[in-house]
Amino acid sequence: MIIERTIVGLATCFNQPPQGGRPWHAENFRDFLDDRYPSAVPLRVDHGPLVSRRGVIANIGVAHTFAAVTVPVPGLLCLAEVEEAGGLGDWLLHDIDLMLQQRWLPAGWGMSLGANQLDDIVIPFEVSMTRSLAFEDALVWPPGRAR
Repeated sequence: MIIERTIVGLATCFNQPPQGGRPWHAENFRDFLDDRYPSAVPLRVDHGPLVSRRGVIANIGVAHTFAAVTVPVPGLLCLAEVEEAGGLGDWLLHDIDLMLQQRWLPAGWGMSLGANQLDDIVIPFEVSMTRSLAFEDALVWPPGRAR
């Protein structure tokens, strides 16, 4: 893993309903966090592929480490690595860095979790970088940066 290419953030917030959905709770992710299912999932932008002059890029990286946290808010913490992805990964990292340098505007990039739910079990299948946040606290920041 290349630390300069990693990002950290809340993939989803617990105990809060997203727009038009029902809330997830830490216990819903127990099987996923206990490694009963594969824990590495694709990292995407806005839950879909990116289309550029060079073609279609399905994933911009991989989200591979997750933990249930209670601070700064209850949620699913995610560590992901952004790949080069035909230069688009570099653009994304640069854009995140520029936004986080602003002191008077809120951060623009956040995370959003794509998951399947069966009864009380939630299994993520992708994490997306997005500017359309379902939860205002589902923000992203590079490791080592204070919030």
